Amino acid sequence: MFLLIYILDSQYLAKALPSLETVACINTSKLEIQQLFIQVQNYIHARSLPCFIGHIRAHTVLPGPLSLGNHLADVSTKFIALSKIDLARQSHQLHHQSSRTLRYQFQIPREAARQIVKQCSTCPQFSSVPHYGINPRGLLPNQLWQMDVTHVMEFGKQRYVHDVVDTFSGFILASAQTGEATKHVIAHCIYCFSILRVPQKIKTDNGSGYASKAFKLFCQQMHIVHITGIPYNPQGQGIVERAHGTLKVQLLKIIKGELYSSSPRNYLNHAIYILNFLQIDKHGHSAAERFWHPQGSPYTLVKWRDPLTGQWYGPDPILICARGYVCVFSQEHDGAQWLPERSVHHVDHPDKSTSNIMGQ
Repeated sequence: MFLLIYILDSQYLAKALPSLETVACINTSKLEIQQLFIQVQNYIHARSLPCFIGHIRAHTVLPGPLSLGNHLADVSTKFIALSKIDLARQSHQLHHQSSRTLRYQFQIPREAARQIVKQCSTCPQFSSVPHYGINPRGLLPNQLWQMDVTHVMEFGKQRYVHDVVDTFSGFILASAQTGEATKHVIAHCIYCFSILRVPQKIKTDNGSGYASKAFKLFCQQMHIVHITGIPYNPQGQGIVERAHGTLKVQLLKIIKGELYSSSPRNYLNHAIYILNFLQIDKHGHSAAERFWHPQGSPYTLVKWRDPLTGQWYGPDPILICARGYVCVFSQEHDGAQWLPERSVHHVDHPDKSTSNIMGQ
């Protein structure tokens, strides 16, 4: 005759399980524990062999097969038994995500995510500063980039970090260069093109590296529209300026985390990976998902003809439409254009509501 022997390191379970065979009703404060006890009770009733439940003290260094078996059981269930909060805490120790990202990535309560960030030895000293002002954004990926350079003194000779931000998705690319001259700007652009393709338009400040004839010729050869903001007005580059601060904070978190020692390039790539793939918005999408899998635009795209010159532009989104006239946002002119309805042609299939409004 065979006998099943179960050795547990939990005194609570060792005393609770024997009584499950005859107990009529199981009441616990947590529904999850109640369901587990009911499941164990069903297993006990369905057994075909007698069983014995014993207890052993956990974490002892005494020799013998029981201690060894208990240690192997602990090791094999270490990662399986981790809760979502534990997984979020482990991920934050490595990548230092924000509380909102932890909340959506691991499906944990808001307060639990905030406590993980507060208990981190690195993150509480970095507080985000609210940003003001409005910057034009692209309506599609690779439609408008903002580019600038910042200094990270910890990188030594490679302290000139060139940044590019896709204004539609927020996708960030950065490279550590030894300077900020035109040749370094072009090298950074080629690096970005190899990952995100060539954009339609790039917006920069009036720095010498961007205002040179060599960079202007480079943009013409790559068929890129290069625009600059108002001189000495940093708010015109608000998106990439905020990306500077976000990137620097992420770099400091990684470096001060002391999980590994690496080169400036690896630190930078790790920070870019976190910002593009691990930071999640309120819809549960990362910057990489917004760039490579953009959601359908709620605006109908049309091509339109300038009544004065007869030249066609677009496709551009409709802002306002009514019977007889249409307001189109011209991305080339960076402004709204009021047009007669006959000068507008759809480039995709409009929805019924828009078609009814326009009388089509």
